[in-house]
Amino acid sequence: MSGRVRDADPLVLAYAILGVTDSLARNLLFVKGEPPDEVADAAVAFCLEGLLGERAPARLAKV
Repeated sequence: MSGRVRDADPLVLAYAILGVTDSLARNLLFVKGEPPDEVADAAVAFCLEGLLGERAPARLAKV
C-alpha cells in the first residue's frame, strides 16, 4: 500500500479524520437525523477521496 496515503504528518492526518467524522456525526446524525449508515458512508468517502473524489490525480482538469 505504499504511496496510497499522502506523505504528511500522521498526527495531522489523524486529527483531520477525527475532525471530519466528528463534524459529520454531530451535524448529520444529531442535528438532521440522517441515517447512521449514510453518514458513515459519507465520512469514509470523504476521508478516502477528499474534495476531488476520484478526479484527485487530475489536479489541473477543469471541473
